[in-house]
Amino acid sequence: MQSGRKVEINLSGGHMTEYDVHEMYKEQVEKNRITSLHADHGVLEVRYADGTMAVYKKSKWRNKFNLIKKRFDLE
Repeated sequence: MQSGRKVEINLSGGHMTEYDVHEMYKEQVEKNRITSLHADHGVLEVRYADGTMAVYKKSKWRNKFNLIKKRFDLE
């Protein structure tokens, strides 16, 4: 357990990095923006603005899509 003096030194003497949270959020939203969807015989391809793609397949028994290929670069 830290004494009150050490905590005070750590709080006032430590260096904190400032982040622009709104800018980070805007970049994340733009990166995850879906640019196109392609569905063919139960297979769904999702393409994102950052140039990646994910592939899903529709389950026969349950009405849900299962991820069969994680996001990967198209290059």
